[in-house]
Amino acid sequence: MISVNIPPMKVLILVFTVVFITLSCATQRYGVYHKVEKGETLYGIAGKYQIKVDKLKEVNSIDDEKSLKVGRYLLIPDVKAPENVTDSVPSNKNKESSTSFVKKPADNKGNEKVSSSVKFDWPVDGVVTSLFGPRNGKMHEGIDIGVPVGRTITASANGKVIFSGTHGGYGKVIIIQHKDGYVTIYAHNSKLLKKEGESVKKGEKIAVSGKTGRATGPHLHFEIRKNSKPVDPLKYLPGKVVP
Repeated sequence: MISVNIPPMKVLILVFTVVFITLSCATQRYGVYHKVEKGETLYGIAGKYQIKVDKLKEVNSIDDEKSLKVGRYLLIPDVKAPENVTDSVPSNKNKESSTSFVKKPADNKGNEKVSSSVKFDWPVDGVVTSLFGPRNGKMHEGIDIGVPVGRTITASANGKVIFSGTHGGYGKVIIIQHKDGYVTIYAHNSKLLKKEGESVKKGEKIAVSGKTGRATGPHLHFEIRKNSKPVDPLKYLPGKVVP
């Protein structure tokens, strides 16, 4: 019997190569998150986005419109993220252009933050257009952030680039390995700024957003994996929790 010793890094890259063959964002579904303000009703919100109330209730699992609470985030389906939205978190550079378009949606119940040895940050400011979880009969193993082509993508945490190139439905993609078994994936870019083997710091420019691969529009597909297992990025990214 012949045994072959394969370096751990090569094994990790091989695992991701196999995973990539089965994954894509071909069934991308766009939408935006609307934060319910005081005095708003389900009918009023539906009218604002010109969609049926029943559709709004269905995608947000609302049985009674009277139970709508101020501060809740509603998914408005099939609405493409506008290209001129700025960060919903106030800063000295940008101010929120509209409370209707939430770039960093708060977690709902059941999506409490996870304590991690790696402190992740948002790779880009944009509207979260698709969440982690089941989607169109398949598992969506990350989140999609709607941004225009040409937006700077940054490393979510310190790490080392273990893949930088074009791969199937992911288009131009970068994979960064972090400590304690964590890995982040950044897909559908128009340009890659880092090469395999390079070390990167949190917030460092690594790519430029695009719509390469199987994508119906410009966006960043972002994943966090722990020991090769996909986890919900929103549980690791900074943001408030809605009670």
